[in-house]
Amino acid sequence: MNADPAELDKFSQLAHRWWDPQGEFRPLHDINPLRLDWIDRHAHLAGKTVLDVGCGGGILSEAMAGLGAEVTGIDLSDQALQVAQLHLLESKANVTYRKVAVEELAREQPASFDVVTCMEVLEHIPQPAEHVRACVSSRRAIVIGTTGFSPSQVDEIRRAAATIAVVMAPNMSVGVNVMMKLVELGSRALGPDYDVEVFEMHHRKKVDAPSGTALKLGEVAAAALAKPDVKEKLASMGFDPVASTPEEFKAWILSEIPRWAKVIRDAKIEVQ
Repeated sequence: MNADPAELDKFSQLAHRWWDPQGEFRPLHDINPLRLDWIDRHAHLAGKTVLDVGCGGGILSEAMAGLGAEVTGIDLSDQALQVAQLHLLESKANVTYRKVAVEELAREQPASFDVVTCMEVLEHIPQPAEHVRACVSSRRAIVIGTTGFSPSQVDEIRRAAATIAVVMAPNMSVGVNVMMKLVELGSRALGPDYDVEVFEMHHRKKVDAPSGTALKLGEVAAAALAKPDVKEKLASMGFDPVASTPEEFKAWILSEIPRWAKVIRDAKIEVQ
């Protein structure tokens, strides 16, 4: 079974707090409207059968049911499922909860769901690549926002991308991805004579520090510093990196920000 007993125990101990919007699960309550909207825009939940893997207390499961989906939520924590069942008595949502491993359910009911969600789960299990293999075997696309994969796991995900559609990003924010592009351009223009350092601040309980976003920024800068040929590309964009000082380059980068902001506004994307 692809599960970490310590992680299961941790969430079981907090199960009674699942539906407290001011408790330990407040981040899930805060992001739930955002992730629900994203899922619905891409999967059109109304009338679909949905499997919510690692459903916990049912925050996302009930929200998807509220948009007209027939939801099955599965988890391996008895306490979390008990809380989910109790809340279901109040909400009357169209959700069925079961204690079963996703691998077992896949054997029991192959190809039975229109949509499968697995949110905030991969970082809590010992073998996250197992989910990727399951998607490959069933020819299903996968979106991965989890970070902290080992090099061998990243290689496996890259190999999977040759068979199925894979979207993998350490941060899905439009603003952060614009920043990554600016870091790439800046690092390439400055070249190997400059060092790049990434600083970030977290709360003291954060497990994956440095974060996946910080690591990606470092990777982008490191890769860009090894490719000075970008100076030609920058010149084609109206900037001469050879004849300009670092201060002039900084001013040019700042002048580009309004253009990127306009691109985002024109695409009707909200950046918070």
